Amino acid sequence: MKRSALALAALALSTVGPSAQPSPYYDAWRDAELELGARYVYGRPSFKAKVKDFDGSPISRLGFTGIDSHSGEIFARINHRTLDVFLRGGFGFGYNIGGRLRDDDYAVGLGTISSTTSKLSNAFISDVTVDIGWTPVILPGAGLRFGPFAGFLYRNDVFTARGVTCNPDDVGGALCGAPGAQPVASSTKVIRNDVRWTLPRIGLEASMPITDDIGVRIEGSYLVPGLEGFRNEDSHYLRQSELGPVPNFVDTSTRASGFTLQGSIDYRIGERTSIGVGARRIVLDSGVAKGVGGAGLPADQQSASRAGGVFQTTQGFLQLKVSY
Repeated sequence: MKRSALALAALALSTVGPSAQPSPYYDAWRDAELELGARYVYGRPSFKAKVKDFDGSPISRLGFTGIDSHSGEIFARINHRTLDVFLRGGFGFGYNIGGRLRDDDYAVGLGTISSTTSKLSNAFISDVTVDIGWTPVILPGAGLRFGPFAGFLYRNDVFTARGVTCNPDDVGGALCGAPGAQPVASSTKVIRNDVRWTLPRIGLEASMPITDDIGVRIEGSYLVPGLEGFRNEDSHYLRQSELGPVPNFVDTSTRASGFTLQGSIDYRIGERTSIGVGARRIVLDSGVAKGVGGAGLPADQQSASRAGGVFQTTQGFLQLKVSY
């Protein structure tokens, strides 16, 4: 009886043994690394628009420049070291501070009939990126990873101009006044542009350790025409009797495109923590936009750009540790 009982116990243990092994699903997630981080971005954004009539003659040119941008970003990234794939996303928000608007209006045969400058109010900005990519090790000796990624970018900037100061024009100030005159008080809202970009993107990323504690990561992407593309709600508050209620112009374009560049150097300050500094460049162009609302005039070459510096900190979790 004792021998039979021992045999049955051995058989039972041999039966349940395989089921006690970790599942393939669990093994796969053991190779995943999660990174969470925060980033401060300082930039110098600008936005420019050239508006033309239906016959192609210029009507207006607007330039929003001299702006300081301060924003924070929260980002996350999952790396799978066996499959060499990653999934990442980020959300940013902040403010454009200061700056000015130069607004020039034209008439056929007369040249510049009005040229004004307005100060910009502080305005909210936001952006979102989501990407999936594959970065295998291509130089094992150096630890260089390089590969493609694809995703999308969303960005929203609001530019609000107040007051009017007259500049020299080609009609002797007949419409605005003498240079330096201020026909509109500096507290009065005159123009607001609510600009939105939603574009797919494809790009390349490379990363490599320089020392045990220092690593570098660079990436570049081309923003492909698609999704919503470009949309600008353009409001001229002092011309509503002439152009209708705000927004007086709503322009869209599915031909919008652009590019992004970003690089950072990170320093490991712990097993799972790093800090880094870097730089970023974003350039966007609407192509020829189509008026879909308001006065409905076409707009040509509405473009935005932003260049600035980045400071970031990253924290690893779960199986994850900061890695390059």
